Amino acid sequence: MSKLQLTRYLYARDEVEYSLVLALIQKRPLEECYYWAAELFYSGFSATLTKRIWYTYYDFYAQYRPRLEYYIELELRKTQKDMDNFEPYMAIIKNMRLSTPTDTVFVVGLSHVNDLTVYRGKIPKWVKKFEKQDRPLVRAIKNMNWTNIMYQLDRAKQEPTHHCEIIIETLINIGLIESQRPCHKDVINSLWRRISCPNDTHRLVALMCSLLTADNMIDTRNIFVKVAQHELEYVEQLNQQPDNIKPPYLLASKRHFQINPLIGHFELVRDQYSEKGVLAREYKMFWEYHASQTPFWMERFEEYKAKIQGKELVFHGDENGTMFDKFYDKYQYDLDESYMANVLALSCGSIEYKKDLHTLMSLLFDNDVSDDISRRMQTITLESVSSHQTEEDPLNMDPLKAVLNTI
Repeated sequence: MSKLQLTRYLYARDEVEYSLVLALIQKRPLEECYYWAAELFYSGFSATLTKRIWYTYYDFYAQYRPRLEYYIELELRKTQKDMDNFEPYMAIIKNMRLSTPTDTVFVVGLSHVNDLTVYRGKIPKWVKKFEKQDRPLVRAIKNMNWTNIMYQLDRAKQEPTHHCEIIIETLINIGLIESQRPCHKDVINSLWRRISCPNDTHRLVALMCSLLTADNMIDTRNIFVKVAQHELEYVEQLNQQPDNIKPPYLLASKRHFQINPLIGHFELVRDQYSEKGVLAREYKMFWEYHASQTPFWMERFEEYKAKIQGKELVFHGDENGTMFDKFYDKYQYDLDESYMANVLALSCGSIEYKKDLHTLMSLLFDNDVSDDISRRMQTITLESVSSHQTEEDPLNMDPLKAVLNTI
């Protein structure tokens, strides 16, 4: 069971992550997207932010914008050289927000393993050319059975590059895509490994969805927008503590945005505090305890020689209360006071507790919630085949979406 973990400005960490994802999909103001990313980064959760960026890209952007993948990789490499540099994250956020999102890959991930199809009877001749261990995946791809595809990819022991080859070869064999050049194994190996994706199955599914999408729907541009100076200044001021604002009011002044109410469709840590008033009590009485595992607060507790005992913040060797006074003079977040009510409302306020991700996707993307993913992908596939057969690509683009340049 995950614990409530508060960020530097006392948001729940998981709710900041989902608010960032929704801000990108909904194309909320760029400042809001930056804000949520900065809240994770400056709280000390840069690894969490990196992982969330990859998952968001593959879930919602990889299908239509395959060239964004390597751009993200190159920007993230900059953060490895300078771990205090937030600008590469801003560049990724800005270009992701400018791209067109789609929920296809995300909905594929909601497939249930209890709906598996077992293929029996005579094996088609064209399937026999594949190794026995690969045939269930090949047949699942042929039938656009995404539940089986996910199951086979998740349980497979082979290298992801092997499955990349199987996916491409199968799609070529069944006539859904054409390739003007062979997919050499060593080239696929080299290009696959240049990306530090945290989940190979996720990446494979996104690649397959992109390959099945009509060429005219794919954004093949290799042009990206830079972060503007005024945007850098906005983030910089988020980290400043003005002298004219007293500590009790600082928290309210720095919390620029409300948690997105649609996050209630996801499983949240706050679900453990479902009884009325319990979550608000945890914030009011024990915010230090719930912030104690956040790097931002760990550094400040250590600075003032404070540690958590039970649920209380204790200052060791502080008989005269000097450290206690110094700490709370700077971080007097007394959430019991009436003037902090609006701050608490932004953390514990109204959330739509629907717990239905299919409904959420239908709200965000205006899809028919009853339209399952197999039917939707079959439609996309027909559009793709039609595109290949009736349109001449003015750029002479390989219908493989130049896969060797984008994976």
